[in-house]
Order: sequence, then structure tokens, then C-alpha cells
Amino acid sequence: MQVFIALLRTCQPENKLLVKQALDILMPALPRRLPPGDSRVPIWIRYTRKILVEEGHSIPNMIHIFQLIVRHSDLFYSCRAQFVPQMVNSLSRLGLPYNITAENRRLAIELAGLVVSWERQRQKEMRIVPETDDLGQVVDAFTINSVSGDSKRPLDASFSEDLSKRVKVEPGLQSLCVMSPGASSIPCIETPGSASQADEEYKPNAAMEEMIITFLIRVALVIEPKDKESSSMYKRAVDLLTQALEVWPNANVKFNYLDKLLSNMQPSQSKDPATALAQGLDVMNKVLEKQARLFIKNNINHISQILEPCFNSKMLDAGKSLCSLLKMVFTTFPLEAASTPADVKVLYQRVADLIQKNLAAVTAPQISVEAGAANSMISFSLFIVKTLTQVQRNLIDQFIAPMVRVLQRLARDLVSSAGNHIKQGQKSDLDSSVSVGATNDSGSVISNMKFILNLISERVMQFPDCKRMISQTLHTLLSEKGMDSSVLLCILDAVKLWIEDDFKHNSPGPSSSSLTLKDIVSYLQKLSLVDRRGFASTAVEEWDVKYLELLYGLCADSSKYPLALRQEVFQKVERQYMLGLRAKDPETRHRFFLLYHDSLGKTLFLRLQYIIQFQDWEAVSDVFWLKQGLDLLLAILVENEPINLAPNSARVPPLMVSGPFPDRSCVPLQISDVPDCPEGVPITFEFLVARHSQFLNEMSKLQVADLVIPLRELAYADANVAYHLWVLVFPIVWVTLHKEEQVSLAKPIISLLSKDYHKKQQASRPNVVQALLEGIHLCHPQPRMPSELIKFIGKTYNAWHISLALLESHVMLFMNEPKCSESLAELYRLLNEEDMRCGLWKRRSITAETRSGLSLVQHGYWQHAQNLFYQAMIKATQGTYSNAVPKAEMCLWEEQWLHCASQLSQWDALADFGKSVENYEILYDCLWKVPDWAYLKDNVIPKAQLEETPKLRIVQSFFSLHDRNANGIGDAEGTVAKGVELALEQWWQLPEMSVQSRIPLLQQFQHLVEVQESARILLDIANGNKQASVSSGSGAHNVYEELKDILETWRLRTPNEWDNMTVWYDLLQWRNEIYNSVIDAFKDFGSTNPQLHHLGYRDKAWNVNKLAHISRKQGLYDVCVTILDKMYGHSTMDVQEAFVKIREQAKAYLEMKGELTSGLNLINNTNLESHLARILYHLSFDTPNEPVGRAFDKYLDQLPQWVWLSWIPQLLLSLQRSEAPHCKLVLIKVATVYPQALYYWLRTYLMERRDVANKPEFGRNMALAQQRLQQSVTGPSSMSDGNVRGMNHVGGALPTENQVHPVPQSGNAVTSHDGGITQGQDPERLPNAEAAGNTGHEQQSQSSGVPENNQLAFRRNTALGWAASVASSFDAAKDIMEALRNKHPNLANELEALLSEIGSRFVTLPEERLLAVVNALLHRCYKYPTATIAEVPQSLKKELSGVCRACFSVDAVNKHVDFVREYKQDFERDLDPESTNTFPATLLELTDRLKHWKNILQSNLEDRFPAVLKLEEESKVLRDFHVVEVEVPGQYFTDQEVAPDHTVKLDRIGADIPIVRRHGSSFRRLTLIGSDGSQRHFIVQTSLTPNARSDERILQLFRVLNRMFEKNKESRRRHLTIHTPIIIPVWSQVRMVEDDLMYSTFLEVYEINCARHNREADMPITIFKEQLNQAISGQISPEGIIELRLQAYGEITRTVVNDNIFSQYMYKTLPNGNHLWAFKKQFAVQLALSCFMSYMLQIGGRSPNKTLFAKNTGKIFQTDFHPAYDSNGMIEFNEPVPFRLTRNMQSFFSNFGVEGLIVSAMCSAAQAVSSPKQSQHIWYQLAMFFRDELLSWSWRRPLGLNSAPVATGGINPLDFEHKVTSNVEHIIDRIKGIAPLPSSEEEENTNPPQSVQRGVTELIEAALNPKNLCMMDPTWHPWF
Repeated sequence: MQVFIALLRTCQPENKLLVKQALDILMPALPRRLPPGDSRVPIWIRYTRKILVEEGHSIPNMIHIFQLIVRHSDLFYSCRAQFVPQMVNSLSRLGLPYNITAENRRLAIELAGLVVSWERQRQKEMRIVPETDDLGQVVDAFTINSVSGDSKRPLDASFSEDLSKRVKVEPGLQSLCVMSPGASSIPCIETPGSASQADEEYKPNAAMEEMIITFLIRVALVIEPKDKESSSMYKRAVDLLTQALEVWPNANVKFNYLDKLLSNMQPSQSKDPATALAQGLDVMNKVLEKQARLFIKNNINHISQILEPCFNSKMLDAGKSLCSLLKMVFTTFPLEAASTPADVKVLYQRVADLIQKNLAAVTAPQISVEAGAANSMISFSLFIVKTLTQVQRNLIDQFIAPMVRVLQRLARDLVSSAGNHIKQGQKSDLDSSVSVGATNDSGSVISNMKFILNLISERVMQFPDCKRMISQTLHTLLSEKGMDSSVLLCILDAVKLWIEDDFKHNSPGPSSSSLTLKDIVSYLQKLSLVDRRGFASTAVEEWDVKYLELLYGLCADSSKYPLALRQEVFQKVERQYMLGLRAKDPETRHRFFLLYHDSLGKTLFLRLQYIIQFQDWEAVSDVFWLKQGLDLLLAILVENEPINLAPNSARVPPLMVSGPFPDRSCVPLQISDVPDCPEGVPITFEFLVARHSQFLNEMSKLQVADLVIPLRELAYADANVAYHLWVLVFPIVWVTLHKEEQVSLAKPIISLLSKDYHKKQQASRPNVVQALLEGIHLCHPQPRMPSELIKFIGKTYNAWHISLALLESHVMLFMNEPKCSESLAELYRLLNEEDMRCGLWKRRSITAETRSGLSLVQHGYWQHAQNLFYQAMIKATQGTYSNAVPKAEMCLWEEQWLHCASQLSQWDALADFGKSVENYEILYDCLWKVPDWAYLKDNVIPKAQLEETPKLRIVQSFFSLHDRNANGIGDAEGTVAKGVELALEQWWQLPEMSVQSRIPLLQQFQHLVEVQESARILLDIANGNKQASVSSGSGAHNVYEELKDILETWRLRTPNEWDNMTVWYDLLQWRNEIYNSVIDAFKDFGSTNPQLHHLGYRDKAWNVNKLAHISRKQGLYDVCVTILDKMYGHSTMDVQEAFVKIREQAKAYLEMKGELTSGLNLINNTNLESHLARILYHLSFDTPNEPVGRAFDKYLDQLPQWVWLSWIPQLLLSLQRSEAPHCKLVLIKVATVYPQALYYWLRTYLMERRDVANKPEFGRNMALAQQRLQQSVTGPSSMSDGNVRGMNHVGGALPTENQVHPVPQSGNAVTSHDGGITQGQDPERLPNAEAAGNTGHEQQSQSSGVPENNQLAFRRNTALGWAASVASSFDAAKDIMEALRNKHPNLANELEALLSEIGSRFVTLPEERLLAVVNALLHRCYKYPTATIAEVPQSLKKELSGVCRACFSVDAVNKHVDFVREYKQDFERDLDPESTNTFPATLLELTDRLKHWKNILQSNLEDRFPAVLKLEEESKVLRDFHVVEVEVPGQYFTDQEVAPDHTVKLDRIGADIPIVRRHGSSFRRLTLIGSDGSQRHFIVQTSLTPNARSDERILQLFRVLNRMFEKNKESRRRHLTIHTPIIIPVWSQVRMVEDDLMYSTFLEVYEINCARHNREADMPITIFKEQLNQAISGQISPEGIIELRLQAYGEITRTVVNDNIFSQYMYKTLPNGNHLWAFKKQFAVQLALSCFMSYMLQIGGRSPNKTLFAKNTGKIFQTDFHPAYDSNGMIEFNEPVPFRLTRNMQSFFSNFGVEGLIVSAMCSAAQAVSSPKQSQHIWYQLAMFFRDELLSWSWRRPLGLNSAPVATGGINPLDFEHKVTSNVEHIIDRIKGIAPLPSSEEEENTNPPQSVQRGVTELIEAALNPKNLCMMDPTWHPWF
């Protein structure tokens, strides 16, 4: 007890914490340790009270004890009577003074709360409910005055100091109130004596209750909630006030202090008066909630007094509190109630007057109220109005007019706000705070507008004046762009309310207060046009739901709205704006769609007419609105019809995989999804069949609706789907229309496409105009459209290639319409397609000068072309043409003359021309190059009014920098920025896939960049001069670092060498200006800084020399000399650049004088590759003393080994010739450094010669004879038949069993040229062809001048010599292989394992080989010049007998039992001539049987065998193959140095091995995956003949030609490159050929078309042969035969094979017109090169199955592409057409496409190959090609043919060399014959002038001539 007492008396601050902890530990024990005993009050309570009384004068002691009581209130509850009076008396002392600490104030609040909680607990225990009507106990015990103080003084946390100075404490037990400035005293409360109630029943008396409530009110008003602590106390005090009023509901509460509070509200006080007002209102509301009637009666005057201060403060927090207060007042005492006191009614009126006053203040014109204040006043007043309205709705009427005026002001403020950009997402609820910022002002305006609209919307229509004003205001708001979404939604709600109210009661007519029909439509139209771009997604969704619901109701709800209104709204709102039809919600959209659907007719014409003619689409022109039109068309489809597929698409894949795989049955089936199969039950075949049958049954029940309805939804969601659907559907709909219907829609289509509103979609991809135009293009018949419109649409809406296709068809249809051609030519010009443009003009030009001049322009002969165009213009002015030349063609002459002048850098002439005709565009382009800056400044820039283009901006920026005015650099940068913007706009408008059209823009971008860099150079000079003037000159070189960097960059960044001269001149001429500025800036630095002084001179000299070099390279020798003479302009030049200048001058003069420069070209050609062919050729024909060989060995070590990589096949073939020792040395060196470049060819070379080399001499001779005899008869079914093409016989047996059966059949089973069998025959001798074929050997023997015995002896000696050479070459190759293996043993083992597996594992099946043989036999039947009704020729019978023996031999029976059992009997019955009873009697019957077998075998292969094999099943070795050193083959064909450590290694072989089937042949495609992740695909070809090596040689020649194409300007700019896939030899009869996954053949395109139309692919061949049957009899003259063939050809082209098959195939294959155009250009180049090579090397037999093309890139690969040779070793070619260019190709490119693309590409190829720089190079390359070709030809020739001694074994090399050179010279002459060489001066004067392309043009005409095509073999498909 003593400790407790001591602790109670200890209140020093330094011991406070410890004392607190001690008391907290001690207090819980006191009731147990010191029980009350006999005394009513425990001793520890008594001592506590005693100390409180004794020490109560000391505030620290009092606080110490009170804190203890608060902490342990439960312990003191039973004895609370001892403390409550003291606690209540101390409240004001502790909590009210302003200078009291926060801790003391919180304690006072907690003490009051403790008393209230004790009383609540007592009431709960006693279950006493206080009386609510006992008002007699309420005593006005004290008066509360306002409390004020200085809140800025710091609060002191200590208790002992300063309180005695500032707080007067009266002595005595009874506590007096604490005095504060201006405060009156509070009477003390007596301590309860013994006469009072027991402690358990103790409750505070009424005075105490009033004191506690009054304290809580006052302390709530004293606290300033400026921080977290004070806010927490304020909230606690208000909560306790509410609790106290609940505990003592009858307590009397008065606000007598309110007058003082209001009178002292000055802004100068420390406390914000508005905050104090808000707190006062808050407190009043708390009291009102508990004592409404009592408080109002007692304080009505105080409430009235607080109104005006609240209105004046305009604080929303105060307004919110005042609204709550007024609402409770008016709810308690309604205005109409009789019991309402008069004071309350006065309060009503006062509130209304204040509202009217405030609203009038913000709208009165004479009163200027700041925007922020006005918004606050409006917001405050609106809150009050809303409160009044909630109490009584009709109270709003008196405020409607002023609120409408306020709304007008708010609308004006919102519209005129800064930039009219209202920030979205502003707070709009009542808690929004208003600030003076513009953003918050806008938010307040928006909030107030919505507030007013919500308040007045129900009643405003009852007042006509207000109705008119609000209508004007709302129309203004709805018309504004960027309006806040919440305001618009509020307007929408209001309009919806007004419309629905008008028709809610089904009144017969609208009342005077309702909206009229016109008003409704007007509002809806405005709502439809609302700008929703700034809406949030939620706002858009809300708007759509509300507005479309209203709109649909007005259009469709017949129960609410009259018919007139519904029709008017639908026609003038929905149809005009189509908001419902493009709603995002599918259900809403469907409901609106039904309105359209029901209102339109159900025929296609009416629907299409509505879409094209009647409906105005302007409102939806910013979206792809054709999806709505498409919906209308598809909606009238018969939806309950079943779906039918095309005949060739209804194919079901096999259920199970089957095939001759022994372990296939062990592989479990992997079924990923079997939902219907119970768990644990194994999947059976029956279950799979049943499930598949169920699936098929379900699919068979599909109807049109199941497909079309989802498609319509997809079309709405994706514009690309809608685009493709429209393009698909529109032509179908169009073709169903009657002719008069089509005619009636033609003009509306033009009108629709001419609408200006389409420009809103100009940047969209896709857009409506593109779809409309493409749909029209696909229509038949095609509606005629104005060509100018097509052109405009094409360039404006990025419909370039659609417009091109449409105009091209128009040009073909309307040949006499010049505007079509002019529009098409203009589009070509804009796309930079100059070849196409020239081709078009050459096709439609009147004069020969145009055709000749354009051909010269196409190949860069600018001077000749300029002269020609000038002469044409002279003739026109002299009247030579008699006004027959169109104006457009004469304009073309002028344009081309100007173009040639710019290419020839004739800037003075161009300037004079521009001045004479005032052509400012020309002057802008050339004056700065003259240069004539003064004329440009004075006469051009002020007057010129040109279209804004990037080029114009570039010249303007040039002038700004040159002018050097004060703002020159700034002006230039601004101009450049505009130029970049224009260039980017143009870039976006160009088609996606067109690189050619973007080249000029890319060049302009470089100009723009260099202008910016030029500005930085000038700025760097200016800044550097300032710094240099301050520092010494020697340190200045550190200042100009950026200048040096830019100049160095300029040297590295030059145009392409094949770019036109104007590109080079523009760029380097401007650089020249900058170099002059640099020279001028550093001209005085000669002594101080020589490096800077010479900087400009050096770079300018380099610049001039570079420009001169390019002009000379491009053949502009005059320009070169002029540039070197005039452009530099200084006497000093760097020594190195001076030598370059002299060299360029010398070369230019030599060329100009016609000197021979071939020697100089060779000297200056640094490419060693061009000499290797010459070296190897001379080495091949070296003389016996070997001068070439000795020189070769001497200098061999000086050459790097990589230069020989592309010559490995030639070096290997040389091993069996006299130069073998020298070539062996080279190959050994290559083997050590590049083993993988050599291994494949070396290994195959050894395998080919191993058998012959390892046999005895007699065996070698026999092997040689057997091999040659075999090759004389194996041509027909081998992969290539170059050996047969030179023969004039048709006989011979098919391959032996070894070739046909076990060895895979590869490639085309037909001979390498299908026409080879009849090539040597004269078409006129066709009836006797069979006899000629049968006697071919005899004719050859008779023509030979050597006796037969001598010939046989000679052949024997030749064979011996050849065998000996083979043996020696085998030994040499073996030595090379040994060297390779010794150097790289691991690599050799890996490669051997890889190649052995590939060569043995991927063989074809016997069914595949049999199909290849059947296909070959079928083609043989088509080729036979025998009547189809005639007997089968004897030679063909022999072939069939051989086939039957070979395919079903004893070996085959043992190896392929199932195959023989299934096919042998039937095959021999149908096709074996020995089966006389069943063998076909006629050739036609045999053909039909072969077709039958072809179909059987094809079906079996497709149905029984998988399309993809698995590597793990085919070759476990390759599956587990661990690659270490093997590279992906084919990396050494680049003709560049290849670092062995930089090659891509082979990582693995792909797991899937697809089977590629092409026209009867089958291949396995391997995927080689590299270490870099790349994939290369190779097909494995087997059963090769020695002719296959010709393919490798021809590809090697192609690579050489590609390098030539790269070096020539015209071929390089046309991207001429022959596609050269990689061929890798595996075995002697196996190789891998690089394949493209997108490969297809021409014949496959034709066969797909036949399958689509369910037509047999061979029908044209059958028709052709049947019509020629009468020619076989020999009764028709040769002329008659030609006519007969021409008739058959014409009938087929008219009735069977269309000329658009290929065009349709590619259109459907490629995604869009852009891809189609890119494909067309690349394909044209590839086809042109193929034609060029066919003509150059006289390669025929180009049947469509031998031309592969990639469907994505257009690259072409020709199979079996090599020449044929006659008996003398000369190239033989007897086809009437020079190359394959047939109808479908011509139709695909169009006539002018052939003229523009193919002719120019072929001429450019000839120009590149025949150029003087390449003349010797191509000669020796061809010589090496023919050397190897003739070597191979010599030993594989049949023994029955006469042969001169060949260069094997050193026999007669001169004759062999003569054959080589004769072939080479023949090829060179052919190239020169078509090369586009300009005419000499004498030829130029010929009239009319000849085109330089005439050689190629004549070839094209011959290729396309039907008379020539009809003479081709039918298997060549000349009609396709």
C-alpha cells in the first residue's frame, strides 16, 4: 500500500515511464490484496481519491491520477462516484485552453468518454431506458462563449513548467473551470455525500450531463484538424458527442456561443474561419441526428444566422454539412405542415433567397465573378437546391429559370476553355475539391453542368422559355468536339427522359410541353454525331448501351411510339448514321440489322443497289463499312441448304497408316484426345472407325447457316476477313445479275468510288475503296470505269496494284482509249516501274522513234536516246508525221529528252530550257547544280508555286545553308523537318511489298540526313572559329572533331554503283558546296595547321574523282571528262588523288576514241577469279613441252587455296588428262585446307571409276563396251536423256532390272528433254518419222567414211586408252583422298558414315519406281508419231517386254514378295506384249491402259503410304548421328574466301522426312539443321546417269554469270540473279539437290486447274493426237500438216485450256495484290534469265513439268537443263521456238509486261555478258564448260555412232579443242546477236530507227507465235 501511495504521488517527468509501468503491474493485484472488507470503499480507492483532492491543485498530479483511472477504468467503475465529479469539473481545465498540450486535451476527451462509457455500462446493467420527454430537468447552468487563442505558439509537453504562469488554478477540493481569454466560470459540482445513491447505481446529474456534452461541443470547435493527431482528436470528440446524446437523450444542448463564433470569424485569425464553420456545422448535424425537434426549437435562430456565412464561404465541405442540416430541419418540419413553426418557414424563405441571389450573381452581366469563385457559388447553391428537392420535389420550379441561365454560362465557359481540351476522368462527385487551376475549373464546370441537368431534367420541359434556352445550350454542347463524356451521358439521360415521358401515357398527340417530332429527330441526330474519340472505354460502353437502346426503341417499339415517329427516326437517324448496324454488341447489332433486313427486298440486285446507290455511307466512312453491306448480301442466302464441296476438295485422309514396314505394327498409336472412350479401356480400331463415322455424319448435316453466320460475325470483328469475303462474294453476285441490272449499277459504282468521304480511310489498311476496286476487277463482265478515277484511287488509297491490274485489263479491252494507257503509264511512273512504263509505251506508240528511244533509255544509252528524241521533236515541228502523233507521245519525247539531259548532267541546257518555258520545277532541280544561286533567289523562289514534295524541301534547305543569313541553319533544319514529314507520308502511301517504288524516297532520306550534317558542319566551323580566335591556331584542330567525323562518314556512305548518274550527281554536287565552305573556312590555316588547311582540298578531290569514276563506269565518258575539267576548280591537289584523276581521264579518252581497252581492263581487274578459267583452259590444251604447266607450278604457291574451290569439278575431271599432275597438286592443297569443299565430289569421282580401274585390262574393255551399249538404250527411262536427244532413233530397250527395280528412280522418268526423240526430225517428214527412227543407225553407218573393220579397231584402241586414263585418274584421286584422310581422319569418317546412310537408306519403293516407268511409257506413247488407231509400234513392244522382265524378275520376286504378288499378274496381262490375247491392239488402247495403271499406282501410293517418314524408323544411324566437324554442305560456292572456322556446322538431320511427289517421280526430302538454327532442305535423287554431272556444270556456269550480272549497272539494278540451288553428289547414281518447300511446277498448276474442273489433264494431248491421225497416212502435204496442227492447237486454246490458268492460280496463292506484283517482277526476271540461258546455250525440251518455281519468291529452277550435242560434238537444237514463253505466261505478265519486264531483263543479261570487260572472261568460262561437257559426251556416246578421236589419252587434242572453240564462238555470236548495242553513226540515220532490243523482241515473237507453238510436241503443252 505504501508503494502504491508513493507511486501515486510521484509524477515527475523523468520518472514518468517507470512509474507508469509500476502502477500497471501493481493495479490488477490491489482488488485481491486489499479487498473492501467492511468498508464500502476499498482503501486503495480512498487513498487515490484523497491524493487527488490533496494534490488536485497541481495539474501534473491530477493528470497522473486521471491517466491511471483511464488506463484501469474497469477497476474504478464500482467506485466511480468518488471520481466522476472531480473528472467533470476538470474537463474544461484540461481540454479547452488553446495553449494546452495535445496530450492533456486527449486526456480530457478520454475522461469525458470514460464518464459516458461508465454511464452506458450502468444503463446496460440496470436495464434502464432514460425517459425522452423529461425536459424539466434541463437547466441552463452556464453560458458558453467563443474561445480564441494563438495556435501558432508552440505547445509545451511538460506539466510543471509555465502552466502556473499561464493557467490559474483555484485552491480547494472543488475544481473551478480553467479560465481562458474571454471565458466565464463554470460552477463546481458538489461531491456526492453519504446521502447520495450507492456507487453501483451512481449516475451523473443533469448538470454533469450538460457539462460533458457542452465540453465535447466546445472541444470539437477548439481543435483545429490540421494534422493526423488533431484530426483523430476531433473525430473522437464528435463520436463521443454522438454517444453522449445517445446515453442522455434528454440533455439540454444550446448553441449560445454561436453568435460569438460567427462574429469573430475573421480571415486574420490563426484558425481558418471556413474550417471553423465546417466544424460547427458538423457538430450541429451530430446533435440534430439525436435531438432534431428539441434542438431546432431551441436553436432556430442560430441555424438561420449560420446560413449566410455558409453561402459566403462556398466551401463544398461546409455545403455538404449545411445540406445535411437543412435536410433534417425541413424533414422534421415540412413546409406544408400546419405544426411547422413560423421561424422554420422564415428559414425556408431565407434559404431560397440566398440561392436566388447566388445564381443571379454568376449570370448577371453587370457582375463580374471570377471563374473559380463562380463555380464554387454554383456548386454550393446546387447542393442546397438538391437538398430542398429531396424534401419536396416541386420546390425546384422556382429555381429552374436561373439554373438554365447558369447552365448557359457553364456551357460557354466549357466551350471557350483553354484549347477546348477537357481532361477526362476528373472527379465529379460531391467530394471533389475546387481549385483555381484551369484543370480543376474545367472539372468543376463539368460537375456543375451535370448537377444542373440532373436537377432540372424532370421539370424543365414544363416551362416554354426554359425549354427553348436549354435546347440551344444542349445542341451547342453536343456539337462540340472533345466534350466530356460524363456531360454527354447526362444529356443523353435527359433527352431519353423527355422522349419517354412524352409517350408514356399514350396520349393521342404530343402536349405543349413535350418534344415535337422534329425536336426528337434533331436531338437524336446530334447525339449520333457526338465525338467519342476521347471517351474512356467504360464511357463508350455505357454510351452505346443507353443510346442504342433508346434508338432501337424509337425505331422498333410499336407499343410505345407511333409509326410516323418510328419511320422518321429510322430513315433520318439510323440509316443516316448506322450506329445500330455497327454496334459492338452482337445482339444489339443483330436487332438493328433485322430492321434493315425487313425494310429491303430479298433479291441480290436490290441489296446490291441499296449498298451501291441508295445508302449514304458518309457517317461510317471512317470504318470498313463494307462489312455491313456484306451482311445484307449474305443474309438472303438460303441457310437451310446443305454444304457441298468442290469435287477435288472432298477427300478424307486414310484412317490408319499402312505400308511395307516390318516393325510398324509395334509402334503404338498416339491418340491425344479420346473423350468418348472410358478410362482404362484400350482404343480399338472399331472404336476409331465408329468415332470417325460419327464425325462424318455430323459434318454431312452441316448447312449454309452453320458456316455463313460465324463468317458474318468474323467479318464484323476483322476488317481483313470482311475484305476477302467482299472480294469473293461481289463477283459472284455480279455475275448473277441481268445485263440491264449490271448496266444500271455501272454509273452508281463510279459515283460511289468518287465520293470524297473515302479520304477518311486513306491511311487505313485495308480500306473500303481497295475492296470495291478489287471486287470490280474480278467481275465478268467488268464494268467500265474512267481511267482517271482508277488512277486517282490507286495512288490515293494505296490501291496501286489493284488499279494497275484493272487498268491493264482496261487497256487490253479498250485498245483505242488513250486515256487508259496514259493513266496506267502514270501509275507505273509513280511506282518507279520504268521498265513496265516503257513496255506500255512501246506497245502503243505510233512512231519507231519512241520505241527505239525508250529501248535506248532502258539500257543507259542516254546520249543516243537524247539525239533520237530530239530528232523526233524536230520532225514533229516540221510536219513530217502529218499530225498523226498523239500529243501524249510528243510530251513523252520532251520528258525523255529532259530525263536524258539530267542523266548526262547537262544542267546549263536544262536551266535554259526551264527559263524559256518558266518551268520552275526544272529550275529548282538544276540551278543549284549549275550553280546559279542568284537566279534561284531572285526569280525562282519568290515566284514558284509548286506542290510540296521532299525534293522541293531539300533544294530549299540547300539554299538556306548556302545563303548564310542569320537564320540559315535554323531555316534549313525547319525545312528538313518538313521534308522528312512529307517523305514519311509518301512512304506510307506506297505499297507494302514494293522496294522499287521506295528507292527514290530512300535516296531523298539520305539527302535530308546530309543536309542536317551540313548544317552541323557549318555550325562546327562557326563555333570552332570563335574558339580558335581565343586560343592559338595550333590547338584548333581539336575543335573540329565532328566536322572530320562527318566528312569521313561521307566517304563511306555513297550511293550504289548501279544507281543512275543523277543520284550520284545530286549527292556529290552538294557535298562539293560544303567542301568549298570547308576550304574557305580553313584557307588561312596553311602555316598554322596544314592538316586542316588541306582537309577540304583532299575531300573535294576525292569527291570529284569518285563522281568522274562512276560516270565513266556507266559509259558517260563526256560527263567524266567534263567533271574532271571543271568541277574541282583549284590548282593544288593531293598526289594520290591527282594520279586517280589522270587515270580516269586516260580511260575516258581511250573509250571515247574507240581504242581497244580489253588489255587495260584485264590489268586493272583485281578479281583473280576471272583469270582462273583462262589458266585452266590453256593448261588443258598445253603443248608437249608444257610451258603453261611449268608456269602454273611455279606460281601455284602464291595463290590462296580458296580461289580453287569453285573449280573442283574441272580439276577432278582433269585428272584423267595430260594436265593431271598439275591439277593433283592443287587438289591436294585444297584437301588439306578445305576438305569438305572437296570430299563429296572426290568421293563420287572415285566411286564412278572404281569398278573400271580395279578390273584387268580385258575386263576394263568389256566394262567400257557394256557401259556404252547400255547407255545407248537406257535413255528413255533414265533421269536425263541428253544422250538420246542427239539421236535420230526411237528404238531401244528400257533400263535393265538393275536400273529400274532396286535402284531408286529419281527425277523425271522421261528423258531430260521430252521432245528429244523427235528433235532431230523435220516436222514436215512426220509421217515417215517411224521409218527414219528405225533406220537411224544404218544412215549413220553409211555416212561414215571409215571402213567398218577399221572403225572397230579404232574404237578398240580408243577404249583401251580411255580405260588406261581412268585407271591413272583413279590412282591420282585415291592419293588425294589419302591425303585428305591423313589430315582429317575424324572428319572423313563422319562424312563417310553420313553419305553411306543417305545413299542407301532413302531408296524409293517398288510401287514408286513402277509408277515412274508407267509415266515414262505413257509419255512415250504420246510422243510416238503414230496414229492412235494404228498398231502398237514394234519398238515400243520391245520396251514393254523389257519393263515386264525387269520389274518382275527373279530378284524382285525374292525382295518384294507382296509387290510382285499384287501387281505382276495384272500388269503382265495388260501390258506385256507376250500376252497376245490381252495386249492392246492399238496405240490408243495402250495409252488408256497406261493411264489406268498410272491412276491405280498413284492412288495406292497416296492411300497406303505416309506422306511423311520418320528418321528414327528410316535410319537409326542418322538419328543417333553425333556430328562434330561436318558442315552444312554448299557453303563454298560464294567465290569468296571462306574461313573454315566461320562455317555453319551440321547440328542434326530433321526428324520428319516428307515424300515429295512430282509427276510420277518420288523423292525423300531431308532437312539439314545447322548449328545456327538454319534449315536447308535437300531431296535425294537416285538412279542418275552420267548426264547428271551436266546439271552441276550448268549451275557452276550460272554462278559465273551471276557475278557478271552484279558488275553491270543495268543488270544489277534489275536484280538479275539466276537461282542456283546446291547439288551435292552422294554416290555415282545418288545426289542431294537443294529444294524449296514452296516449289511447284508449271504442270502442277495446270493439273490443279484440271482437278478443279474435274477434267483429265491429258485431254489436250489426246485431242491433238486424234486430230493429227490423218496426217500419219501421208496423204497431206507438209503445209497441210502445219495447218492441221494449227487448227488443233487453236481448238484446244479456245475450248479446253484458258490463258488465265496461271494468273488465277497465283492470285489465289498469294495474299494480296502487293505480293502478286512483287512475285510477278521476280518471276519475270527469273523467267527472262531462263529464256536467255535457253537461247544462249540452245537448250530445249522445256516441258512444264521441268520448270520448278517458288510460289513465295518467284525463283525458277529448271531440271535437266543442259545442251544436247550432235554426232560431231556440236550443240544441237531443232525446236521451232527459241525458249518456253507460252500463252499463260504472256497473260500473267500482259503484252506490255512481256515487253517491259522480260525483254528488258533478257537484253540486260546479254548486255552484261557481252560487255567488253567480260568478253574474255565469258569466253574462257564457256570454254571450260564445253571442255567438260564434251569430255563426258565423248565416252558416254553409243558405239554405233561415228566418232572422231577425242582428247582422251592424248589422242588428237587439236580436234577436241576445235570442237570446244567452235561451240564457244557459236554461243558468243548468239549473245552478241541479241545484246542491246547502240547503232553506229551510219545506222542512226536509218529511217525508221531500229530498236536495240529488236533481237530479243524477235525471239519473243517467235516464242509466242502459234505457228511455232503448234509444231511442238504435245507433251510440251504448248497451249498452256
